[in-house]
Amino acid sequence: MMKFLAFSAALAGFMVAMPLQATSALFCEGCTSAATAREEARRHAPPLHCYSPNPDEFMTPENQVCTSAAKKLVLANPNSRQLYTFLVGHETSFPWSVTVTPAQLSTEQRDNYLKTIDFYNDFKQAVEAAQQQLNQNSFRHPSTMVVPMSAEQCPVNTALNTLASPEKMSATQDWITYAIMQNFQGNVHTYFETGARLNSVGITIAGTGGTIAWNERTRRPYFIQQYTESEVPFDGVFRDVLVFEMELTGFSGNVPTIRFKVDDSSRVAGHNLPSFRGDYGGLTITNPCVQERLAQLRHVPGGEFRRPDGSPSGFGLGGGAPVPDGGGGSLETCTIYFYQSGRLLYVFAVPMGQC
Repeated sequence: MMKFLAFSAALAGFMVAMPLQATSALFCEGCTSAATAREEARRHAPPLHCYSPNPDEFMTPENQVCTSAAKKLVLANPNSRQLYTFLVGHETSFPWSVTVTPAQLSTEQRDNYLKTIDFYNDFKQAVEAAQQQLNQNSFRHPSTMVVPMSAEQCPVNTALNTLASPEKMSATQDWITYAIMQNFQGNVHTYFETGARLNSVGITIAGTGGTIAWNERTRRPYFIQQYTESEVPFDGVFRDVLVFEMELTGFSGNVPTIRFKVDDSSRVAGHNLPSFRGDYGGLTITNPCVQERLAQLRHVPGGEFRRPDGSPSGFGLGGGAPVPDGGGGSLETCTIYFYQSGRLLYVFAVPMGQC
């Protein structure tokens, strides 16, 4: 035991001299005081590295020694623009409890982090204002869609029709971009020119090494485009929506260039995208309007339908069996796979005569 205590004491002196890990920063909307920020900091302690002091012995709870390199952690509340900075590490003896002590930032570091917060807030408010502007009538006109007798009667301004039409998707994204640009009120353009970047990791100020990463409640702004029309009747709860992940990639003059990606939380024709992708098995499609919109995918560049055996499918080429009227009886279906440029995107089932 004396040998172990002596080793621990020597280790304590060693840990004091250990270099700190690089400073990391996280957004933290819940950090509303030094106390709440301290509790949040405890959740981000550096990993412990434990080993046996004697290489000839297996590590056990009795003989293990644990070390960690303390890190400087910055927690940034985007609402208050408050920064909380700590050194987070572990005690040098069992039970190696987490330690959190206040730390300081240089004036330059503080200015860069505040610039990052302002960039996030300015871009977020523009997205929220544009979203409200484009969706202001979404809850006033519930869909009264009834199953049509022909494809010509299918609604046009729907999430599924947008997803299946490259032209409509491009127009939607252009309109979202324009609305966001019209709602810029801060210094987004200026910040971008000085190196601010928004991506899946967080907000980065190029050249400074400073990044504030997303953290649970504070995430990259998404754009939710709601639709008042759908191929299926509105159930009174869930509306069709396209949810876009967005990455600001640059500016052309004052016009932002944004990379869009449709998120899986999107809902089209009463189903989320994982359902269409076949995550839960082939989704049975009998609604003629949904079938009509899915058939449009054939015209997407690189789009093709295949049967389970890999052979080409005739789905979407016209004709096919009539859709059952719901009068009972079993429905014989076949599975259709939709590929785009060789990548499987959607799996669904349709009446046998339409395969």
